[in-house]
Amino acid sequence: MTYFFGGALSTPVGQQIARATDNAASAGDLQLHLDICDTINETDSGPKDAVVALRKRITSNLKNFHVINLSLTVLETATKNCGIRFHVRIAQRDFLQDLMKVISAKNNPPTIVKERVLGLIQQWADAFRANSQLSAVVELYRQLKQEGVEFPAQDLDNMAPINTPDRPKSDTPTTAQSDSSELQLTQASSRLPAAQGTPPDQRAGLGGNPSSSLSGTQQAKLLSEIDVVQRNIDVMNEILVENEPGKEADGIITLMEELNATTRKMQERVTELAGRVQDSDILVNLLALNDSLNALFIRYDRHMKNRQAVLQGGTQLPQEERQGEENTELIQIPTLATNVVMSIVMVLP
Repeated sequence: MTYFFGGALSTPVGQQIARATDNAASAGDLQLHLDICDTINETDSGPKDAVVALRKRITSNLKNFHVINLSLTVLETATKNCGIRFHVRIAQRDFLQDLMKVISAKNNPPTIVKERVLGLIQQWADAFRANSQLSAVVELYRQLKQEGVEFPAQDLDNMAPINTPDRPKSDTPTTAQSDSSELQLTQASSRLPAAQGTPPDQRAGLGGNPSSSLSGTQQAKLLSEIDVVQRNIDVMNEILVENEPGKEADGIITLMEELNATTRKMQERVTELAGRVQDSDILVNLLALNDSLNALFIRYDRHMKNRQAVLQGGTQLPQEERQGEENTELIQIPTLATNVVMSIVMVLP
């Protein structure tokens, strides 16, 4: 394995991926994830180097499901923000076999990790079915279906598109610009979701002033970011449903704590963005996303209190003792956001 992946993490994008998937890293560092996408798109060796680095991180950590989860987040973000040169690399049988190793019975992955991998394969099979260069993904999906593998339920029509964002044209063409011909393989959702508050730079096109319209590139970035937020919420909710307080495996507790920290950071970005945008559709979705996050934190805090009680030899807290705690440390969307909604409604004919 060292022979094939020697130096995998020493390339520019390899170093970025190493930071993003470090055992102490946070899944909420979306700026780093998008920097990775830029390096992939803007350098000739970016796609190859990125896939080699991801293979190294995945195959070296098959039972470290925290690192696997971080690697899958980077992979998903790159798939949705990079073009055909990257897609061709992830559609190779060697890479797909590495993903299948993650969910093998031998490694006994948590259900949520298995569903993430299967969900990616399902999304790619749907998105890549018209491109013969990417047929290995479709073949793998069909094979797994024939074997009776159950894939997670997904709304493929309302997911962020797998496409290549438009990039400014330069005087000197580069190989990366050929990605602009990449097919938009699914339509953008009519329910335009919002994203976490991306830092005020050119990446998301959101400066210090509110923005009332977004370009196609900006919408693609926001759609990608919102998918990451929603995926983290879904992962945490599934873990809370599947695990009884006090009986969780050590790896599950570590993952829960990491997801809790990550989603709380994401909520701060959501509320920051809510105070700056003027697009009513985006704002409505930000409000809904914030409500989902608050509901998640209530469930998580309740689970951890019950876990502590069970480990101390007691029982889970009675319902009446929980009710007074459910509104603590929750973030409400600032009044400014509500005022923006009201101002939009007031000017409607």
